[in-house]
Amino acid sequence: MGKTSLALHLRRADPTITVLSLETFYLGWEGLAAGPRRAVEQLVEPLGRGEVPVVEPWDWRHDRVSCPRRRPVGSLVVLEGCGAVARPLRDALDLAVWVDADPAERERRLRDRDDWAVYAPHRDSFARQEQELAATAGSRAAADLVVTRSADGTWSTTTATDADEWVRSGRDGDDGRA
Repeated sequence: MGKTSLALHLRRADPTITVLSLETFYLGWEGLAAGPRRAVEQLVEPLGRGEVPVVEPWDWRHDRVSCPRRRPVGSLVVLEGCGAVARPLRDALDLAVWVDADPAERERRLRDRDDWAVYAPHRDSFARQEQELAATAGSRAAADLVVTRSADGTWSTTTATDADEWVRSGRDGDDGRA
């Protein structure tokens, strides 16, 4: 179970939770770095003003920004995805959770996804963007909690520390220091 699965598990536990994917705010396969800033502009700032957010989601099928649409949210919003703990979003977070996985387990999960065939051609580029964002934003170290689910389904949690800033790309099974 990864980021999305954990967020959806929380929503099943409490249907009043609104789960939004940061993928909504990415600008395509090469636009991961834009996601956190766009989430602040289109989600966080309007909520701070007491307004219903108007989101311009990325249309992955047509490779372009979609028409703006109102996105009502509940009192608790879970924003999940790569970059959700990035600097532009940090001040708006009440709790930042980093979902971690062993590179081999992450690779297995990726290949088991229904959308693997769509994602596969972009994997190396996206992994590079994930690493760059984590290295420049210090995402893991900024998390309040690191959650890992083992192959047997048990969860473990630890607190993140600045001394433990690892980026796990899952590519070639490497763990690279950020």
